[in-house]
Order: sequence, then structure tokens, then C-alpha cells
Amino acid sequence: MYSRNQTELKNIDFIINHNKNINWKMEKYHFHDFYEINYSLTDDVNFFVGDRIYPAQKGTLFVFNNMDLHRSVSSPGTFYERYVIYFNPDFIRDLCTEQTNLLDCFDNRRPGFSHCINLLPDQSAQFLYMLKRAQDITLNNTFGRDVYRRIIFAELLLYINSLFCTSTEDIVREEKEFEKIKPVIQYIQQHLEESLSLNRLSRAFYINKYYLGSLFKKATGFTINEYIINRRILKARELLKKKIPVHRVGELVGFNNHSHFTRTFKSLVGLSPKQYMKKLETG
Repeated sequence: MYSRNQTELKNIDFIINHNKNINWKMEKYHFHDFYEINYSLTDDVNFFVGDRIYPAQKGTLFVFNNMDLHRSVSSPGTFYERYVIYFNPDFIRDLCTEQTNLLDCFDNRRPGFSHCINLLPDQSAQFLYMLKRAQDITLNNTFGRDVYRRIIFAELLLYINSLFCTSTEDIVREEKEFEKIKPVIQYIQQHLEESLSLNRLSRAFYINKYYLGSLFKKATGFTINEYIINRRILKARELLKKKIPVHRVGELVGFNNHSHFTRTFKSLVGLSPKQYMKKLETG
């Protein structure tokens, strides 16, 4: 969804935030045009990403691209501390080579991919050292600051990718309510271009529609309709990047009314579909 950070990143390459909260709970899933690195400094946090749940502890490192619908919730009474880095992938993309893709762990989701890994103490120390260097150069106005920013951030991404490339860990958590609605989430993702009424989903899964709606809201923080809309807009962004005409994109993601598609897209992305496509063309 459109946010203050997204506005800032139109002119800034990356932002590092050190956040601290008690009883942290994202009420809604969200997505954004920029990429995100999230590093937990405390325990007892759950991340809901698409149709998966990941438990986070001190030293858990997450990576999210601009197609990842996600939210985080800490346990009641928990003090939640983390570093969150937002960055514009275009800032680093032209440093990638055929042999070394600095965005590999963000863009190339192979079978069995995990959005997070748990760092060992020495890995955490190295990551935090590199993060501190990136923070320090942001505050430094000496000659060559812009070049150093890119070099240091490229080094950080090289390190993160090396960690993800060698990890074989699967730390997905199964929770009863979420596992019940997981097939519904997958069904929605597979039928976005079709009419997806609550009645249809109720019949498809032989579940009372009122119970299904309540269960879905409890497990995800979304109503079913909200989830469908967010998934459709995410898919629309993906299709617009392929230069598919705007009116056709609306049809392909299940909007029968072009005006409704335009209004909904702008409310979640901050730009109309045409403005978004123009932004992609102009870079």
C-alpha cells in the first residue's frame, strides 16, 4: 500500500529504520513498490506472508520484494525491536551481472523458497556491522558519499544473498486456523480473473459462508473481499510491468468495470494504472 516511505523512496535509494514497539500488530497485510529487509532483534513475532507463517526470533532475517503481501504480529506484551531497510531495487540493479544478481534472493523464488533465515551469532555480528556502515555513510557528507553508499549497500546485499544461497532451513509455522483457510487462499490466487463471491468459496469448500468469513478474518486480518482485492492489484502491477494495456489488465485480474479498477488501483498503489505504467516507462 502507498506510504510515507514509498514517497520518500522516489528520491532516496534506501532507508534504514530502527523500530521498537510493545504489542506490535499489523492489522492488515500490505505491499509496496520498494524491497524490504527485516531483521529481528527480539523473539516471539509471527510473519504472515502469502499463504505461509514464519516465526521470528532474535537473529531472524526476512527479505520481501514488491509482490510479497505480508504482515507481522508480536505476542501480547512483547517488546519487539527490529531493523527495517527499505530500498529501491533500481538503485542497485545496474550493478548486477550475469554471474552475480544482487537481487537474487528477492526475485528468484525457487521451489521450497523461504522468506527468512535464522542467523548464527557470528553471521548476526557481521550483518549488524555492515548495517552500521550503511547507516554511518548516510550521515556522512564527505566527498564520494553517493558512490560509497552504493558500494556499501551492494556489499550488504552480497552478504545477504550468500546467506540465503547456503541455507537449507525451513522454519514455516503451522497454525490451526491458518491451515484451515490456506486452501482458500491458494484457490483465490489461482482464480483471480473469475468472480469470487463468498457464496462460491463457501460451496467450493463446503463451509458455511459466515463461518468461513469469520475464520478467514481471524487467521489473516483481512476480510475475504479485502484479500481478493489486494491480490488482484498485486497481479495487476505485475501485468502492467509486462506492458499489457491497462483496460486488458483490469479484465485479467477480475475487474468487470474499468472505473472501479482504476479507483481501486489508485487507492492501494497511490497512482492510477496509467500513471503507474508511465512511471515504469520513464524509470
